Parts: sequence; structure tokens; C-alpha cells
Amino acid sequence: MRQMTEQEQAARQRRAYENREDILPGDCISLRCIRAGAEAAFFQLESGELACCQEPGRELKPGDMLRLTCTAATIGENGYGPFVDYVFTARETGHTVIINGPDAQAAAPKRTARAVSNRDIPTLTEVLSIMQAVGEIEQRRGWQRDRMSHITQTISGMPGGGSPKGLDAALAALDELDREQREECLLYVRQLRKAQAILNGIENLNMRTFVVMRYVMGCSDAEVRRELNMGRRGFERARRCVENARSMAAVKWQERFILDQTEDEGAGSTKK
Repeated sequence: MRQMTEQEQAARQRRAYENREDILPGDCISLRCIRAGAEAAFFQLESGELACCQEPGRELKPGDMLRLTCTAATIGENGYGPFVDYVFTARETGHTVIINGPDAQAAAPKRTARAVSNRDIPTLTEVLSIMQAVGEIEQRRGWQRDRMSHITQTISGMPGGGSPKGLDAALAALDELDREQREECLLYVRQLRKAQAILNGIENLNMRTFVVMRYVMGCSDAEVRRELNMGRRGFERARRCVENARSMAAVKWQERFILDQTEDEGAGSTKK
């Protein structure tokens, strides 16, 4: 296998980090054993081989499948930039393995776009991407300001007068970024107002939290379930209620408990 250059490794790692939501806790992948010994079984990955210790009484042999379930995604940063690794466990054998982002994403089944009927969802999901675009421009502006400050500090007397080309370029870049940021901020404000109007129309607190976390903040299913203390079936039922409605205002949110007003009134009528 050809050795990747540092630039290729960095680009590959960055793509893995950007696509880290391709795999979520609970997702499953299957790996086929390619060879096995007394100590370890080996599986083919995109970047090489993955070795797993053999379990006494449950030894794997070539051709056997190991079914792994994602239990967590860990993110970090090193010399190549941000990276993501996935922690997988095998319920049948008890194996716990860590697979790097590109390998795990290559082995995982690809997700397809899900059709939704709720016309408000696209409006809400665009808020985060526009906000991230504003933040990215702000970072670029900060870099250009630092660059311009550095150029200014190092300027000495220039023969022939006029401004140095480096300063001209920095000023032009900063001016362009200021214009770009103004446009993005206006777009962000307009989109935020639309989203706020949609969210303000949701009276149920649990539903509002579900919608904000799932469609505005882009939280994973596991994070939403943990915040709202929901089971997998309850989460899927809530998701279908939201996505199959015409709009957020038309969602029929199913509560766990409803106060029985008739019983309450009956109890009150016995008072003397």
C-alpha cells in the first residue's frame, strides 16, 4: 500500500472530522476475519489491518464476522489537525476496539437523505450553518488583522514612498472580509428571526427542547435522548411526529402524563 504524504493524511483526517456525524452511537458495522492465530484475529481495514485479541472459547477463524456497535466517538487534535476515532464493542465476544475515522466511515453503511414533510425543518437547520459561516469569517478577519499589525510593526522607511504591497493586500483582504461578514450577518439575522418565530410557536417545553437540539444545534440522537430521558422507541416516535407533520405548529406531541381533569373535579366535589 502506498504511503500517504503528510498533506494527504491531514486532508483525510480533516474530512473524517468534518463527517464525524456519519457514525453515531448505536450504529453497527461488521468486519470479516481475514486470518487468525492463537493470540489474535485480524480484520481488513482501509488503512491496514485491525488486530483483536482472541477470547477463550470464542476464538474467531478466517471468514467469521465480528458485529460491532459504536458506543462513543472521541475527538481531538494533533499535528495534522482535528481527528475523530470511534469506540466499538462486540456484544457477543466483549471486544472493545477503537477504529479511526476514515476506516470506520468506510466500513459503516452509508446514510441516505431522509425525506421530511415538515416545511419548518429546513429553516431551522440552516441557522447553525450560517452561524458557523459568520464565525469562520470572524476568525479570518482576526488573522488578517494580526497580519496587518505585524506588517505595520515591521515597516521601515521605504524608498520612493507609497505603501508596501503586503499592507495593501492585507487592507484589501480585510475590507473584503468586512463586506462578506456584513452580508452573512444580515442573512443570519433574517434566518434567526424566522427560526425564532417557529420556536416561539411551540408551547410544549419538551418538544421545543427536542426541536432545538435535533434541528437547530445538530445534536446527535443519543444527546437528545439523554437530555430528555427518552428511550430509543420514544425518540423515534417523537421524530416521526415532528418530521411527518406539515409544520411545527401542526405537530401533535405525545406527552407521557396527562392530568385527568375529570378525576380532579370529582375529588373536589366531595369536599364539604
